[in-house]
Amino acid sequence: HVFKSTNGGRRLVWPICIHYFSNGRLLVGTRNDGFFIIDEQDNIYPVPKADISYQDAAGSTRIFEDPSRVKFWIASSFGLVRYRWDEKLVPKKELEITTKQRLPNNGVRSIAFDTCHRIWAATLQGIVVIEIDSSTNQVVRVNRFSEDQGINAEYWAEARLATDAQGTIWAGLTNQLLKFDPSAIQFQKTPPAIV
Repeated sequence: HVFKSTNGGRRLVWPICIHYFSNGRLLVGTRNDGFFIIDEQDNIYPVPKADISYQDAAGSTRIFEDPSRVKFWIASSFGLVRYRWDEKLVPKKELEITTKQRLPNNGVRSIAFDTCHRIWAATLQGIVVIEIDSSTNQVVRVNRFSEDQGINAEYWAEARLATDAQGTIWAGLTNQLLKFDPSAIQFQKTPPAIV
């Protein structure tokens, strides 16, 4: 049946992204009216633009629950944004990662989380591994994989990432399926010497 809210019989038009969270909330992004929360009693509450921008509800938008279960990420053509649930279970913006924080491209198509507390992101220009300092809540480093490491694809827009039960990161590209062992992948922390 077509969903109607308990509080007012409202229907949501043009839902383009949807995610159910472990806290019982359903977040729905619509094309023209922004984001809405649906609670366990089927009540609908609009999310204010100040909390989640309407521009985040683009056709390519994806929603991912953070391993902490108290935060979540929205990946879109405008970058990657982390939100936290406040005490009233309303989302509040916490961290934004775009080209200003050294993403190679704002078009983020998919993300996954590894056991080293890093974020893997498939962007329109390849795969990156993002390290965040939990004490300062700042992006420390964006590490980019390159074609020199055998990672290339024709259409990054179709790339998808997943983490399995063992913590292995899988990347589905247009022409190949890649498997990464995050514990074996370390990035150089210090800049190389200038010669």
